[in-house]
Amino acid sequence: MLNNGRVAAAERGLAALLADPGLTPAAKNARIPGLEKSITRARDAAAAAVTARKPVPAKLPASDISPDAKTALLRAGRRGLQMVLRLLARNAEHWLSDHLSTYLRDDDDEYRAITRQTIIRGLAGTITHAPAAITVTLEQPASRRVARALELLLDEINADPPAIPGDTRPINYQITPHRI
Repeated sequence: MLNNGRVAAAERGLAALLADPGLTPAAKNARIPGLEKSITRARDAAAAAVTARKPVPAKLPASDISPDAKTALLRAGRRGLQMVLRLLARNAEHWLSDHLSTYLRDDDDEYRAITRQTIIRGLAGTITHAPAAITVTLEQPASRRVARALELLLDEINADPPAIPGDTRPINYQITPHRI
């Protein structure tokens, strides 16, 4: 039991003695000095434990714990990177939905929902790496109207194909042929 637990147990013992209706006042008075001594001993032990703990530092430098430890990334840096990636993804989604809207000629302004539903979450596809190019093949959307708009959008993207930074291969996009 921890030292503070011992103090609490000794104090509960004294309270139980004083509240016991089965004991006479003389019997209670005879036991009180012993319980008071146990409370004092428990408090002294708790104070000694606090004094013994004082020279022990609460935190140690990582180099003291493990001299071969590598510097850890700060969470703030990782969080900043995550926020930048989210911003880039949001900007890409906005660009896609804006351009898809041009080809959909959607009166209901559902182009953002269509972008999320079909392009971002709904379409499966494959990525093929070749020495000359990277090809992304998307499955045909169920709606012919969306499929046609997506074909026009991919033609626009393929007119000036993007590339991965540090890789000179262009990324070409295509849709699988419609199955009848």
